[in-house]
Amino acid sequence: MADTDADISEKPSPWARLNLFQKTKEDESATALQEGEQKKKEEEENLLPPVSLPALFRYTTTPEKLQMLIACIAAIIHGLMLPLFTIIFGKVSLPLSISFAKSAPSIPDLTQ
Repeated sequence: MADTDADISEKPSPWARLNLFQKTKEDESATALQEGEQKKKEEEENLLPPVSLPALFRYTTTPEKLQMLIACIAAIIHGLMLPLFTIIFGKVSLPLSISFAKSAPSIPDLTQ
């Protein structure tokens, strides 16, 4: 009789079988951690060694180097234009705002 009681208690209930294939949050986090470790290992294996600048531009021709030089100079000029334009706009707008303030009719004090 004890053997049959042990057999019955070891069998999962029908309700327990429904949850056998559902992942818990712990299972998902563990699998995500394992996948992340696998990706890191694959990335480490696929990493190429760093390349120096001369090696990077080894196959460029002289016209291409000239074009890159012109592009770098144009990028520097373009980067300097925004601060330059703010200075110019400030110098132009200040006299205009002063002249408009002098010519504008006075605003009555409405707090009285």
